[in-house]
Amino acid sequence: MSKLDNKNIESHLKEKRVFKPSTDFAKRARIKSLDQYRRMYRESISRPD
Repeated sequence: MSKLDNKNIESHLKEKRVFKPSTDFAKRARIKSLDQYRRMYRESISRPD
């Protein structure tokens, strides 16, 4: 068994940076802000229908 056969590889990398879109792009987007996205996400979890 070689070292490459290890099936227990874990990744501890987490990306926490947030990249804001340009103002022009955000104006034309359906979801205008991260706050709006988060509200929509919370609502989708609480009321999935």
